[in-house]
Amino acid sequence: MLKPPMISGAIVLALAGHFGYHNVYLNAQQQRAKLQEQLTHEQETQALRAQLAGLLQDTEQFRQRLPAQPAPEWLVAEVSKFAKKAGLELGAVNPGPPQQLQDFTFLGVSFDFTVTSYFELVKFLDELERAPIFFRVDQLDVARSGQGTSQIRMTVSTFRLPSLEGLPAPEPASAAAPGQET
Repeated sequence: MLKPPMISGAIVLALAGHFGYHNVYLNAQQQRAKLQEQLTHEQETQALRAQLAGLLQDTEQFRQRLPAQPAPEWLVAEVSKFAKKAGLELGAVNPGPPQQLQDFTFLGVSFDFTVTSYFELVKFLDELERAPIFFRVDQLDVARSGQGTSQIRMTVSTFRLPSLEGLPAPEPASAAAPGQET
């Protein structure tokens, strides 16, 4: 037969085990699950921040290839500079007004050129393509004239994005989320 102190001890031990399991172990498991959920959320947040930083860096690189001001006069001056360098004779210039389209300003200018050789035209187009600023040739018409020259009518455009002020500064693209190796 069991002695009363042993029965009391067994009851106390059973109650302590029950109390320890329900109040300590289960509580610790719930806290662990909550911490794991928070860690996963933070890792996702850090990954999104790294992705955003990369996108902002890309945007800034592209922004550097856009004009500093939305003025057709600037576009005329730049394209004229490339035409002169390529040996084209500049004729009429018809700048269009800047157009606000959603999140950017569109600039377009029509030019008339006289060229004496195909090489001059190719050199000019190559200059536009290699320019540090984005240019787009929207229209290109070539008409031969009787004096060994050709008349070129061309529409060149570019666009300007608004400022990125107010957006977070780009972080280094190499920043890895916690728990990830770099």
